[in-house]
Amino acid sequence: MNKPDGIGKKVLVVILFIVGTLFLSVGIALLLNQPAAGIFSIVIGAAALIIPVKSLKDYIINKKSEGKNWIALPSIAAAILVLFTVAAIAGQKDKKTEDNKLDNTPAEESVEQTTEETAEETTESETTCNHSWKDADCTTPKACTLCGVTEGTAKGHTWNEATCTEPKKCSVCGATEGESLGHDAPKLSCTEGDTCTRCGEKVEALGHDWKDATCTEPKTCARCGKTEGKANGHSPAESVKENETAASCTEDGKYDEVVYCAVCHEELSRKTETEKALGHTTTNGVCSRCGNEVYETVNGSGDDVITDVSVGKGLYKVHFTNSGSRNFIVWVHDSSGDKDLAVNTIGKYDGYYFLLGESPFTFEIKSNGKWTYTIEPIGTTSEKSFSGKGNAVTGMFTAPSGKYHLSHDGERNFIVWLYTTSGRDLVVNDIGKYDGNCLLTIPSDSFAILVIQADGNWVIEPG
Repeated sequence: MNKPDGIGKKVLVVILFIVGTLFLSVGIALLLNQPAAGIFSIVIGAAALIIPVKSLKDYIINKKSEGKNWIALPSIAAAILVLFTVAAIAGQKDKKTEDNKLDNTPAEESVEQTTEETAEETTESETTCNHSWKDADCTTPKACTLCGVTEGTAKGHTWNEATCTEPKKCSVCGATEGESLGHDAPKLSCTEGDTCTRCGEKVEALGHDWKDATCTEPKTCARCGKTEGKANGHSPAESVKENETAASCTEDGKYDEVVYCAVCHEELSRKTETEKALGHTTTNGVCSRCGNEVYETVNGSGDDVITDVSVGKGLYKVHFTNSGSRNFIVWVHDSSGDKDLAVNTIGKYDGYYFLLGESPFTFEIKSNGKWTYTIEPIGTTSEKSFSGKGNAVTGMFTAPSGKYHLSHDGERNFIVWLYTTSGRDLVVNDIGKYDGNCLLTIPSDSFAILVIQADGNWVIEPG
């Protein structure tokens, strides 16, 4: 039973000896760079070696009493301790060498590392870099050329004040600021030199700063105002039209004819010109230029046929006159081929005809003298009573149906027609004098037009 106990004790002694020796050797190695860690490791190693040392002491005593073999075990223990110590010191030197290599890694390789690794290496380099300092200058502080760390502040410029010919200048780095003062020569002019009151230098005359002649000004010095020669004068360009108002069928046109200088563009002349009204493009009907209805008086004589008499979409009447002494007959043909006897009289005539049918019309005229006709639109009127002489057409009026009194003092036909939206009614058809009452039937929603054929005076009024 005692034998196993002896074997276990020997195993424990060996383990403690190895651990203690390891800690002791590592502690000795750490003393070079990390003293605190080295001392702590030595203490741990020494504590672990207490039992092995005691056992070794007993062994030495026992072996010494037995003979020369007692020195073998102490020699092995010492060798192990030395071996561990040398290995630990070599490991510390290798680590230091590796760290120095990392510190001297080029900046291009450091850029490729992660942000966290770069921050750790920068902190370590600041601690371990053997700085190579570049002295501070005017604008930058003292800086390490290896790691870039700075120290202190820039020296700042040492300024020399500006002179007449040089701006403010740093005597160290040569930097400049602002501009030179320029010479102070009060009497200096284009033709006279002067001496600078500041630096004493003689300054030559400036000479004229000529500005070329213009249309209105001669060649002039911009500095002293001296002139030379004469102005060039204006060069008129082609006239142009401005403020133009085009002529219309009935209104004159006008525009300003303006001439400018081709060089300076100054206005040289302005004259207002007029253009006569163009006139309508048709004798009767609708003007093709302005679109308005145009009905001008047409003159003629003798027998004639007037074609293409056009009118608008309203209601129209035709005013005929005749100065001949014989029959004056007018037939009106519409575009559908219907015809109506508009006038049939002898001698002079001045009267109206109600133009019915489809445009354009043809007027077939028989006369031995001069005649005229004028187409007139029929407008509205507020009148309810009408009077006149000869053939006539009233304006469009509105009135209720009722009794009307009619009279005529002529010797020939007295005929009255009433036109409404319902058609036409014959009101009177008599010869000679007439005086009587008639019923005019006018629809409530219709206008009314009276067409009178007579050779004397006539009156139509409510009864």
